[in-house]
Amino acid sequence: RRTEKQRVAQRRIQASEVAALNAFTANLREDARAGLRLRGPDEAMRTLAGAVEDGTLRVPRLSLLDSLVKLARRRGEALRANDAALNALLTALVERAAVPGTDVDASVSTVRGALEAVSRLPEATSAGEAWQVFAGQTAVPLRLTQAEIDKPQCNDTEVVVKGSYQAVGVTVEFHTDATPGDLRHFCDPTRWHECSSYQHEMTLWDGPGAVNEDGPSGWRRDLVETVDFWGGKRLVTPLRFTHTREAGTDPDWVHLDYVLLAETPEIAVDEGALDLRRVTSGTQQGRTRVSAKKAILFKEPVLASWPTIACDTFWTDLVIAAAVGCPDDGGAPPNGGGTTMADKLEKVIEEAAKATQESVDAYAKLAKEAATQFTGDAPADAGTWMQLTARTYAQAAADTARAWNTYNEVLKSLAKAADDTQDSGPTDSGQTDSDDGDD
Repeated sequence: RRTEKQRVAQRRIQASEVAALNAFTANLREDARAGLRLRGPDEAMRTLAGAVEDGTLRVPRLSLLDSLVKLARRRGEALRANDAALNALLTALVERAAVPGTDVDASVSTVRGALEAVSRLPEATSAGEAWQVFAGQTAVPLRLTQAEIDKPQCNDTEVVVKGSYQAVGVTVEFHTDATPGDLRHFCDPTRWHECSSYQHEMTLWDGPGAVNEDGPSGWRRDLVETVDFWGGKRLVTPLRFTHTREAGTDPDWVHLDYVLLAETPEIAVDEGALDLRRVTSGTQQGRTRVSAKKAILFKEPVLASWPTIACDTFWTDLVIAAAVGCPDDGGAPPNGGGTTMADKLEKVIEEAAKATQESVDAYAKLAKEAATQFTGDAPADAGTWMQLTARTYAQAAADTARAWNTYNEVLKSLAKAADDTQDSGPTDSGQTDSDDGDD
């Protein structure tokens, strides 16, 4: 059994392979990728496939799937250029999803076909729409959980003006069945390092005027954030965090915001907010809306040359951990993600089979009763015959309705994610959901 230190080291290495895929798909210059010691897509996929196969993947498989959809959406030709490595990774993922051995090849073909379908989407297709296409076709073979189907979508197309700077605005929003209280560590920066592929444990900042105070509804502290990228890139950043939450053991909201205390040699702008809020109306009523917003501007040349870096690495890493948890075996469906789509369909099929058997039993009983009208010594009773005919008709109508309901349940199970993410009406905060950037 590996120690926690070893698992953290594995997580950082594997996250670098995911980042390597994302840097390639983002068309980061080859020399910049070399400077960050990021390998090519073929090597990255083979390394990740090996970790999935032996059960030592420490990053959520959702991060891998996210990167593969990005690869298909941004650089679809690379799917065929790295065919063997991609097939190895998809096979490992399907097998870890506990697909029966006889169905593995067909399931791999289905997942591969879903990526090809994404690669053929119009250029204007949003990241969220691309994910819906992929998840809709792979929910059963990969046993996707609802948390995975509702994957956080990251939008980095906004420009945020901060003084003389034009920073990159990054927004991630998603909904989850977990409560704000369940996700409270997501809004606590002193806990980020426990599941992050980049963060070290926060330390207190001891600069002039440093703040460290607790209040009745939260706290405010000046902390030093240490983030490791690759190729020796380490960012040490002083930030002022303000954490608040509704009182009680089951809060309806938890909030964190932060600002940069002073520019560093690597960062000119770094501020944002995380918010967990129970939805009180609409299609998501009762669920939790998770929002993570950030404005970032790097001075460091290599990181600055990767404009989608937040959505491709540390920011998506943070929210995916909130969505599906911090895995010990990230190649399998997440334990905390809820019922898988395959489980839902299995339940629907079982209910349909039960209803069918009940229908057969009911028809058999009616048929026997009708048969007695023409057998034995008793004369046929026209009135009884008419009643039996009416009951048979009513039974047929009920069975038709039940079959229709079963059919609708299957469709709803497969389409729920699309219905939820396409709902562009006002959210509970009065804002409008959008998903136009790179995921």
